[in-house]
Amino acid sequence: MGAASGPAFAQSSKKILVVGDSAGGTLSFVDESTLSRLGYVNAIPDVKERLAEMDIIRRATYEVASPPRGVTAL
Repeated sequence: MGAASGPAFAQSSKKILVVGDSAGGTLSFVDESTLSRLGYVNAIPDVKERLAEMDIIRRATYEVASPPRGVTAL
C-alpha cells in the first residue's frame, strides 16, 4: 500500500519548533538543531480586515497587549 518504511522515514525526519507570533499573526517553523527558519504560515490571513472591524476599545486593548514588532519576551 505504499507505506513508508521505518528507517527511510527516520532518516528524512527532523525535529522542528513551531513559534507563534501573535502580533504578526504568523507561525514560523524552525529547525531545532540549527535554529534556522524553515518557513512560515500566515495564521490570520485577514488580519488587516479584522483590525479594521474592531471598535475603539478592542483596538486599544489589542495595541496595548501586542508588543512592538521585533520585541521578544523577557
